[in-house]
Formats: sequence, structure tokens, C-alpha cells
Amino acid sequence: MYKQASEKHKPVHPPHGIAILSYVYLYVSILSTLTLFVPFYYIAVQSFGVILNDILALSIRILLLLVPLYLFIGFRQLYKSAWAVAVAYHCFFIINNALSLINLVFHNFPAKPMLQIVSRVKMNFLMQDLANLMLVKGSFYFLNIAIGIFILYYLNLKKELFANGR
Repeated sequence: MYKQASEKHKPVHPPHGIAILSYVYLYVSILSTLTLFVPFYYIAVQSFGVILNDILALSIRILLLLVPLYLFIGFRQLYKSAWAVAVAYHCFFIINNALSLINLVFHNFPAKPMLQIVSRVKMNFLMQDLANLMLVKGSFYFLNIAIGIFILYYLNLKKELFANGR
């Protein structure tokens, strides 16, 4: 009986890819923590083209901190729910980046990104070279989409690993 109880609580060692991905989530969570220290005067949270009030913006910024932190913990322990949350998280950001990319190319496109953190301060020195700024933003959105699709593919390959987890 003692042997069965100890086998139940033995440490979980995820594969290297899952461990690396968990540390990526920890890094994202740390970066999201930094946005909490930026005053609302400088940045705002925008949803579907509308700037949200400070309470909703703070709630979303805290959520953007907690979800990757949960994914870090869940991937280290191979929680079943962590896999589902990670798939939903990446699907959301793939769709959001696709909408951002379409909105960047077609300014009058009716669908706006679901979530954006935008600057409230006008940076005129960045606006001088608008073509390069659009190229950099477009490349960033495209890279985020490609990385998100790759992570979804990898998570789909490792689905059985999480199904046998807690």
C-alpha cells in the first residue's frame, strides 16, 4: 500500500519540448508583469477598436499574466486542463494576430483585433517612416501566427502525454 501511494506522487518529468515551452510561458508571464508597472497614462487596452476603461484594462493585463503562469505550472506537472487552456490561448492569439494583420493591410476592414495593447502617447519620430513601421508590424504579426500554428501542431502531437497526466 505504501508503494502505491509513493508511485502516485512521484515527480513528473515532461519531455524537453514541453519543458522548453513551459519556460516560454514563464517568460511571457514575466513580460506581462512588466506591463502592470506601466501607468495607464502611457498604454491602453483596446478591444475591437474601442479603448477599455482602466478597470477592464487592468483585469485583462492581470489575465495576460495569470494564464501563462498557469500554463508554466500546468506544463511542468502535465495537467490535462493545461493542454486545453494552451490550445485555446494559442487559437485566440492566432485569430487576434490574423485580424491585426488584415487590419494593418486593409485599414477599412470591418473586423478589428479582439485585443491590443496600444500606446496613448503619440510617437511622431516613429510615424516618419510609416512604410517600414507597417513592414515590421506585419512581419511581427505573421511570425506570431506561424509560431502559434507550430505550437498548436506540437501540442496536438503531445496530446496523449497530457491525457495520461493529472
